[in-house]
Amino acid sequence: MDHFARAILDALPEQVCVLNPEGRIAAVNRSWLSFGDENTPPAGVPTLPDGTPTHPVGEHALRGTNYLDICGCAQGPYCEGAEEVAAGIRALLAGTIDHFSHEYPCPSPTEERWFRAKMSRFPIEGQNHIVVIHENVTDRVLSVRQLAESQERFRAIIQNAPIGMALISLDGRFLDSNQSLSRITGYTKQELEELTFQEITHPEDLESGLTQLQRLLEGSRDTVQIEKRYVKKDAQCVWVQITTSLQRDGERRPLCYIAQIEDVSEKRENQAKIERLAHYDPLTGLPNRRLLLDRLHQAVAQASRHGRAISLLFLDLDGFKDVNDAFGHAVGDEVLKAVAERLTDCVRKGDTVARLGGDEFIVVLPEVRTRANAALVAEKILRAMNAPLEKIAAAIGTSIGIALLPTGGTNDAESLMKQADTAMYAAKEAGRGRYCFFQ
Repeated sequence: MDHFARAILDALPEQVCVLNPEGRIAAVNRSWLSFGDENTPPAGVPTLPDGTPTHPVGEHALRGTNYLDICGCAQGPYCEGAEEVAAGIRALLAGTIDHFSHEYPCPSPTEERWFRAKMSRFPIEGQNHIVVIHENVTDRVLSVRQLAESQERFRAIIQNAPIGMALISLDGRFLDSNQSLSRITGYTKQELEELTFQEITHPEDLESGLTQLQRLLEGSRDTVQIEKRYVKKDAQCVWVQITTSLQRDGERRPLCYIAQIEDVSEKRENQAKIERLAHYDPLTGLPNRRLLLDRLHQAVAQASRHGRAISLLFLDLDGFKDVNDAFGHAVGDEVLKAVAERLTDCVRKGDTVARLGGDEFIVVLPEVRTRANAALVAEKILRAMNAPLEKIAAAIGTSIGIALLPTGGTNDAESLMKQADTAMYAAKEAGRGRYCFFQ
């Protein structure tokens, strides 16, 4: 080998050797020699009869050593693919292929290493020779392995996450999903991958969800969150909270959606219960004082804005204490529930019947604007209250006070209630079982 070729060969950082037509090492570069000097074969590597280790790289793998013999005798965990390498060398020498490559482990006493052997044939005087380049690919192999292990761990975490998780294509197809999402929707992973999120979203909730996703695509939001209903496999609805982000490529182009889906049905039910307890009487189911005042304020504001009148009836039951004393509070509660039902039946859907507490009730009539019409409603209520109570041998009645806005001279809800309360006491003093207007 001339000096110029030798200089080029020795300048290469990879270990390089040349095999002659018999497969013997004819030449090696400086990197090959340095590697051999710095490394001894690991314990357990078998040797040829002359003591040469059956490992393609080492201090003995120098000129004259037959590469095919090394591969042929190679055994054990450090000689994976030796037969494949030997077959590649023979094919190169035979001229049936031009190039061959193979990755293999080459551990040192202190660390794990991987090399890639790249081989190409070239003819000299009609006979094929082979140039072999050994490249250290340890970093890449270990990085790929670590990435695969990391992805497997991540996938295990995703699959066992307590909330639903999914990758969703830009057109809405489920690309991947975990076990929790299957529990939420009732669909298997395979069934979900044949569906789109549009197909399992309640029709009334679809538009708002699509609007949120459009914000992600436009880049105005990094994540969006929405509560909506999924239609499960059994056709039942389940409320879910979905937090969605967008996976993008290196050039910020959208790839797919990443969605976290949490079943919030129980939470919504609890919120509804709390809301109901805050605004409704637990015994009768009627609006309580808080909700009554809210509705009354709205009715008064509407009436004042449009110059209309509204009527408010304040009811206090007659003889309720006697029923409680004679039959007990359990029967008294049943009476209150019966009164609530009768009052509700006496008014229209847009009217409000509320229980203030004890045996006091309020009826707000936003569309009853005259004394005559208010009196008709009061008479209807008196007749309903005078009807016999089922399963109770007792009579119950009511006294009603009526105040009108604006004829009562007030424009606020609290004053209107006080006026009706005053009129109710006037009805009590006048003999009960009747109604009186605030004067």
